[in-house]
Amino acid sequence: MEEEDIVLVAKELLSEKESAESKECSSHWPRKDRSQWLITLMASTASIYVTRIIMPLCEPTLALDMGWNKRESGLVLSSFFWGYLITQIPGGFLSDVYGAERLLLWAVTGCSLSTLVIPLVASQKVTSPITLVLISRLALGVFQGIYYPSLYSLLAKSLPISERSSCSAFALAGGPVGSLVIGGLGSLVLARCGWRWVFLSFGSIGLLWAVLWKKIFIDHNSQMNPTYSPSHTKSEQSSARKNVPWGKIISEPAIWAVVIVHFCHNCMYFTLISWMPTYFHENFPESQGWVFNVVPYIGNFVGKLGGGYVADKMIKMGFSVAFTRKFLETLGTCVPALVLLSTSQAVHFWQALVCMSMALCLCGASTSGSLMNIQDLSPGFAGSISGVVFTISAIPGVLGVYATGYILHVTNSWTTVFQLTAVICTAGCAVYNVFAKGHKIL
Repeated sequence: MEEEDIVLVAKELLSEKESAESKECSSHWPRKDRSQWLITLMASTASIYVTRIIMPLCEPTLALDMGWNKRESGLVLSSFFWGYLITQIPGGFLSDVYGAERLLLWAVTGCSLSTLVIPLVASQKVTSPITLVLISRLALGVFQGIYYPSLYSLLAKSLPISERSSCSAFALAGGPVGSLVIGGLGSLVLARCGWRWVFLSFGSIGLLWAVLWKKIFIDHNSQMNPTYSPSHTKSEQSSARKNVPWGKIISEPAIWAVVIVHFCHNCMYFTLISWMPTYFHENFPESQGWVFNVVPYIGNFVGKLGGGYVADKMIKMGFSVAFTRKFLETLGTCVPALVLLSTSQAVHFWQALVCMSMALCLCGASTSGSLMNIQDLSPGFAGSISGVVFTISAIPGVLGVYATGYILHVTNSWTTVFQLTAVICTAGCAVYNVFAKGHKIL
């Protein structure tokens, strides 16, 4: 009887494991449909980044037109991140509970509308134009704060771990694609038509994407198969609504390691994407805008895709998930910060361009480091955890971008900015390498 009981228990455990694995696999996108989801998500990320980068691209011209000084320009650039802070946690929680598809729709639509109104409010004479521009930028941040936690929630539940890094990196590579579009075509429109047409023409891209997403990926797929996407599963929504383990989330050292290193990474990344056009305009005024607004983002695109490929390859070769994430994060945060130190010594345009391009290329590897680590730690609550991570790590966008403007206003020294960035990023990597984990904890 004892042997029979042991066999029976073993069969029950095996059956439960197979059932759990089957449930998890059933929530993944079918392989035949995966490419269309990822391409469409890459397009949405591109449209999001277009709306984010328009202001840094146009800031030198806009500041001259509006009479802003460096402090006021820093205020305008950083105001985006005020809104970005507000909606990260609510966006992540709502995506885990109610499904990410509709939140992505609202986020992209809101970003487009917030961008389209800026030329209108900047031209009116009723009140201070800069005040209304700040409000519009804040609204843009609010909608983008919803987007990324929702995207991470959707990807975590829809992809197997063996392909999670490369597939997620593909969707997130829309960021540099959007930067390339606005950096290349946007620079041409800016030079020929003025800054207002940059906002109006490129701000409308997200509205076109929203129509496609609503008609095909929400309405059509819901009619054909209500459980096509994992976020449509009502039992999972009900469970998430009741059981988001906030206490464990905020007390887990591995999650705080992600928070800290991504905070430090963003001190560098947000400074680069916000102030890079100004750096080139001031130090190399004869350089072509379409060159320095395009080439570094080609590097970032390559870095994101390459980092995803390397991460999946390392895991398949037998490297632990923890080691893989630490390696990619060090490559994507510590190394580019050190590369930036060389930028301050550049005396020729091509030297500065190479350094900036290398830095942004390496930054892309971080996507498959700490950011992908969120999905490793808790696929079921990736949206909620992403909300916590992105809320805190958005602070450099508010304080860091403004502080950069203040430092430049007072000292006129880019070297000081790059040195401070290198110290912060090195410290963040050290913390992550000590406390990061690679297995599921929630």
